[in-house]
Amino acid sequence: MGKNQYKTLLITATFFGGMITGAVIVLLLQNRPQPAPDTLVLKNTLQTTARNSMEVPSLSDANLQLVIDKSKLNQEVDRIKQLAGKFGGTAIQGVLEVDGTEVLAQIPPRFRNQFVEAARDPLKEEPAGDQAPEMTGTILIGIRLKFVP
Repeated sequence: MGKNQYKTLLITATFFGGMITGAVIVLLLQNRPQPAPDTLVLKNTLQTTARNSMEVPSLSDANLQLVIDKSKLNQEVDRIKQLAGKFGGTAIQGVLEVDGTEVLAQIPPRFRNQFVEAARDPLKEEPAGDQAPEMTGTILIGIRLKFVP
């Protein structure tokens, strides 16, 4: 075997040996289980951004916001429920969140303005006589009770 043939055989063996070694390393690394990426932070960020930037259409015909002390939450919810009852309707409390809750009141349309005023000011709780023409059905009023920071 000549010197040139020996060099060619050595280069060829080295080349194919490197190829086989590389293929084995790639196959071994592919079979190693990879941990799933933690996407919880990304998911929370996207949900928060969507919630803050997109306004969800309201189910209620009127909305108002009251700032209350967290310790007086039950008292204020009971007051709004009783107030809705005095105006010929009902009210329910929504899910309690970190910064507050929502109360949804269903009342006759003719008492809309009076109810909103009475919900804002606890001293105006009695419904006055019919000030608006009689309308059928009911309206929904959303009252957001936000806690004092």
